[in-house]
Amino acid sequence: MDGKVNDLHRQLYDELPVGVILVSHDEEERILYHNKAMLEELQCASDEDFHRCTSDCFAGLYHDEGSASVQDLVYSSAHLNNDQVFCSFVTRTALGHLRRLECVTRKGDEVGRDCWLIVIVNASDRNEQLGLSQKITKVQSADIFFTKALEIAKEDKAKGEFGVHVPIYFNLTNFKRYNELFGYEKGNRLLDEIAYIIIEELPEAYVTHMAADNFLALAKKDDLTARLEQVCHRVNNFIHENDITLKVGIRYFHKDASLNELKASFDDAGIACATIKHDPRQMWAVYNEEMKKQALLRRYVITHFEEALRNHQIDVYYQPVMRTLSHKVCGLEALARWQDDTYGLIMPDDFVPILEDVHLIDRLDRYIVKAVIEDLQKQMKEGPIVPVSINFSHYDFDILDMVHLLDEYASQYHIPRDYLRVEISEKGLGKDNRQTRETIEQLRAKSYHVSIDNFGKGFASLELLKRYKFDEIKLDMEFMSRFDEETKNILSSLVSLAKKMKIHIVAEGVETQPQHDFLVNIGCEKIQGYYYCEPLRFDDLKAYGQAHHLEYETALDAQIYDQAGLISMTEMATAIYYSDGQKAYLLAMNDFYRAALDVAQWDQLKDPHYVIDYQHFLPGHGFPDFIREAGLSSEMMDLTFLKNNVFYLLQVKRIAGPLDHQIFMTHLYGIEDRGDVFSAHHELMNYMMSKSPMSFS
Repeated sequence: MDGKVNDLHRQLYDELPVGVILVSHDEEERILYHNKAMLEELQCASDEDFHRCTSDCFAGLYHDEGSASVQDLVYSSAHLNNDQVFCSFVTRTALGHLRRLECVTRKGDEVGRDCWLIVIVNASDRNEQLGLSQKITKVQSADIFFTKALEIAKEDKAKGEFGVHVPIYFNLTNFKRYNELFGYEKGNRLLDEIAYIIIEELPEAYVTHMAADNFLALAKKDDLTARLEQVCHRVNNFIHENDITLKVGIRYFHKDASLNELKASFDDAGIACATIKHDPRQMWAVYNEEMKKQALLRRYVITHFEEALRNHQIDVYYQPVMRTLSHKVCGLEALARWQDDTYGLIMPDDFVPILEDVHLIDRLDRYIVKAVIEDLQKQMKEGPIVPVSINFSHYDFDILDMVHLLDEYASQYHIPRDYLRVEISEKGLGKDNRQTRETIEQLRAKSYHVSIDNFGKGFASLELLKRYKFDEIKLDMEFMSRFDEETKNILSSLVSLAKKMKIHIVAEGVETQPQHDFLVNIGCEKIQGYYYCEPLRFDDLKAYGQAHHLEYETALDAQIYDQAGLISMTEMATAIYYSDGQKAYLLAMNDFYRAALDVAQWDQLKDPHYVIDYQHFLPGHGFPDFIREAGLSSEMMDLTFLKNNVFYLLQVKRIAGPLDHQIFMTHLYGIEDRGDVFSAHHELMNYMMSKSPMSFS
């Protein structure tokens, strides 16, 4: 590529601290040469990296709007003298970061032919040496900025145009992480670039840099949100890190607003900006009074949280989880409730995100774990005990040693580990985190079941099932709030997928009979929601259970029904029965099985209260011996019989449990439904029946 550059030029160019490229003066505009500093500007480790990054042409270097031609760039830029031109453009580095480059360009013949000689510097490097670039001289000190803002507001008020200029608050989320990743020097360069972009997109605005990651601006409201979105797009493309993004808060005024409102308007814009800090879908937010109420609550939560813990104002409530097969309580979920003298009942959705944001969430979760353990110990002395699920924040993986915490309390209070369940919200698992993955593996290795909560709410739910190993999926209650046909199809698919992956599944937020019946029919294993019970204090659970006839599973119940819950109910004619060794009781059947019973005119088996007595079922076929043999085997057992002159195949498989406490899975087919597989069997049966005809009702 640079074979025509003589040694003297090469030595001189390579010693320069700035980038130098030679570009052919023709339509192709090939990069004929680059010096070593140019590799650094593009974050390239080698000439091969540079080639991959640029394809050895200027168009590959250019990543700005408009033409990617040197020729067009030169003619549209400022001429410094007769043969030199100053211009700037954005490039994308080999590491994917956008970077603004400024350059001086002139024609030359350094390689024995007409070419462009382009000397390039990183705009942020130049700004660091000169202060802020002349292009961003409107970035003023805070004192000058606020003085000027008040002057403009007074002028607008006098003209009857108050509100034409709008206070704007910019915040760079996770700026600390950017400094950790790239260093403070790069962080300072990024702030220069943000200022540069704000001034370019809002040329009439007044701007100040308030703190490390905050800028304020006063700009005209004309086409404002579109221009702010362009600022965010450019800054976010420059950063090229999904969790480090620019957010914007806007504070509009009514024409009759007073000048006094201006004093707090930038704080209001900051409040609006904070509401979308963790929302990847929103770039800007407009302030409203509800946001101020939330900001006041936030301040109150932060300042009164420790006091609430000391005074036990935060209570643990429990909501039962019902198993659809046993119709018994198979678990409880622990939920925090803050009983406050000023605000009354504060719900977790209102205070948990605040505690996460200020890194106090581990204090709450430690408190909840201890309270749950104490309640479990009390319940072990009084009656049946079922596992309790405790919600942990994804921040706990960085702050807490969760395994040690649970082990310590379980050992101190003599609680079996499998009675403690860990729930982790889907929203905190977006990134593949090795520490999170290892902690989940350690928890499961020690018999702590791990559930993913709010499943289906995010955009990468299925990816999480591949990345992490869970014992249970808890479907987000949002599915129940929009319970239409599309939602039903999604739920059926998710239940089927969970069973194929041998993961237990719970539907949260179930409130109505249609929701309940649909979930039972598709084989959803567990149901939680107000349909059965609202969250209650521990001491109120027993009375509620007695009043509403809620039974609790035993340890043996849990063992056999856990295995039965993984049976798929969406693909074949399937029914599930409980057997006490003498009789069978229907637990569930799907529509395919129900249809097979319709064809066989076997209506009594569709009755959920019908009990199958082995001694009298299918007389003449030795059914008691058949079912006993099936109960001792782990294989699928087949029984062929005739009903209404049609041959049927009944398949029975033991799923779990001893002979007097077993779960069976059954399939039912008309022989003709099984195709050629049974043709020989069918002929043999016809021959046998012609010799000794039988029929069964």
